[in-house]
Amino acid sequence: MMLRLAVIAAITTLAAAQQRCSCANAVPNAKSVDLLEDAFAKRVAGRRRTKQAVLAAIRQQASAASSGRAAPLRLHFTGPSGVGKSFLAQLVATAKFEESRRYTGYSTIGAGAATAASVATGAVVAKVSTWGALVAVVSSPIAVAGGLLGLLSAALFGWQAGDLADAYWGTAPAPYPTQCGVSWWKFASFSEEKDAVSDARGAVKAAASAVAECPGAVVVLEDVNRLPPSALRALEPLTQPLLRSGDIAAPTSQATIIFTSDLYTGADSADAGILEPGMSANDAAHVASRQARKMWGGAEPAWWARDVAT
Repeated sequence: MMLRLAVIAAITTLAAAQQRCSCANAVPNAKSVDLLEDAFAKRVAGRRRTKQAVLAAIRQQASAASSGRAAPLRLHFTGPSGVGKSFLAQLVATAKFEESRRYTGYSTIGAGAATAASVATGAVVAKVSTWGALVAVVSSPIAVAGGLLGLLSAALFGWQAGDLADAYWGTAPAPYPTQCGVSWWKFASFSEEKDAVSDARGAVKAAASAVAECPGAVVVLEDVNRLPPSALRALEPLTQPLLRSGDIAAPTSQATIIFTSDLYTGADSADAGILEPGMSANDAAHVASRQARKMWGGAEPAWWARDVAT
C-alpha cells in the first residue's frame, strides 16, 4: 500500500532582529539544510514531493536567516496513522539541533557514539599494546627493538585516541526530543474539554520557553486532531510574531513550528475526500483542509486556515 502524506507549509517573511541562541548544539543554517537533504535521501523512501516541499521551505528559511530577514516556518504533516509524520518532524528537528549537549559536526549523537565506541576500543588496545611491549622488552632481549617500536606506536595511538575521546566521547547525548532547541508535545484525548484546553496551554508555555532560549527553536506538536476547537484556539499564540505565555514573550521570527495530525477516520470520512497516489499538491491541500473541518466539526479556527493550512 502506497504511503500518503500531505505537507502544507506557510512561510511569512518579516524584518528580523538579531538574537542569540543559547543552545550549544545548534547546527549552522547552511549545514542543517545539507543534513536534512542527506537524511531524506538515506532514511526516507519515496515521498518525492513531500521531501521536495519540506526542503524548499527549509532552504527558504535558511536563506532568509542568513541575509538577516525573518522567516518563521509552520509545517503541517497530515495523513493516515503510521505514514511517517512524526519521523519527518524528528528529521527536521535533528537537522537543526544535534542530539548532543554541544555541536560536534555529527548529524546525530548516534554517529558520535559510534566514534566514541571505536575510540574507547582503540584506547584499550593501546594500553594492552603498551603493556605487551614492556613485557617483551623485559623478557626477551631478542625482542628489544620490536618492543620499543611497539611501545612508541602504542603511545602515539593512545595520544590520538585520547584527543578524539575528549572531543566526542565527552559530549553528553541528548536524544530527540530532549535536546536543547526542541520543544515536543503530544496531545492526548481528553473527555473533559477544559483538560484539553489546559493541555494546549501547557504546550504553548513549553514552546515559549524553547523559543526564548533559542529564537530558531523547533516546536513539534503531535496529534493536534485530538484537540476540540476551544483547545485548538489556545494554540493561536504560536502563529503570532510574539509568542506570549505567562511572563514569557519570545519573537517567533526564526522559529520552526510543526503540527502533525491524523486524517479524520470517521464513518463519513470519504465525504471529505481521500488522499490518492498521484494527486496534485493543490488537490492534496484541498483534501487536508476538508478533513480538518471534519475533524473539528466544521469549526476550523480562523488562524489555522490563515497561518497553517494554506
